[in-house]
Amino acid sequence: MTWDRVLEILTAEVGAEAAKRIKDHMIRELGGLRVSIPANHRPRPTAREIDAALRETRYSVARAAALLGISRAALYNRLHRPKPQPKPPRPPLLR
Repeated sequence: MTWDRVLEILTAEVGAEAAKRIKDHMIRELGGLRVSIPANHRPRPTAREIDAALRETRYSVARAAALLGISRAALYNRLHRPKPQPKPPRPPLLR
């Protein structure tokens, strides 16, 4: 998403004058910093979604990744991440 598109959305939502004030404020606050605005933020797929996508694609990692909207490398990272292990119970304190 570009700044022009953000300004178009702001103008449509709050009007041209308010959009200009917001733009000026953002420029002052950012002080020339470059900021990227993600085009489409998608939450990370859950283990259940990953399993379903792998089954649906007959365990093709590339096709499952495309189905989930993530890269193949991201899917491999999720598959090879160690599962959290429960902590062993602590022994009772002796008095």
